[in-house]
Amino acid sequence: MKRLFLAWSILFLAPYVHAGWFGPKNYEECILKNMKGASSNAAAYNIRAACYKKFPVKTDVPLDFSSVSMTITNLNNGEFTISIFNKSYDYCLTSIEVYPVTKSLDSKYAFQPVGQLGGQMYVNVPPRETYALRIALHDLDRNGVLWKDVTLMTGGLLGREAR
Repeated sequence: MKRLFLAWSILFLAPYVHAGWFGPKNYEECILKNMKGASSNAAAYNIRAACYKKFPVKTDVPLDFSSVSMTITNLNNGEFTISIFNKSYDYCLTSIEVYPVTKSLDSKYAFQPVGQLGGQMYVNVPPRETYALRIALHDLDRNGVLWKDVTLMTGGLLGREAR
């Protein structure tokens, strides 16, 4: 009789069980639970990224360039590095637009896009953190563009509220 009652209880209550009963209910609990074993900055970054993925924030807002600082370096043969620092205290940087450009021949300040290359890149830069990425644009040489004349233009910063 006890077994029958236990089996019936499990079947009856199973649809009402929430994930929060057995694990973290929100981003903050996820961080607190998982940071205990973090032994390096890389491990802490991965834990934060996993918690953001598990408990996403749905509010996307455009960030301005005063919230972000970027350094772009052309290494060689179409390889670039972008170092991004999110100066915001309230928002995570989630995406940027990156396009290869050349200086226009008719103006020393105007830039022209190179072919159809570039587009939106998804990143995850929490508030007050730095993120570095390397981009290789090997299709540039097919357009007959000299590498020394190419740079990257960034824009369209998009972020979401931090927790």
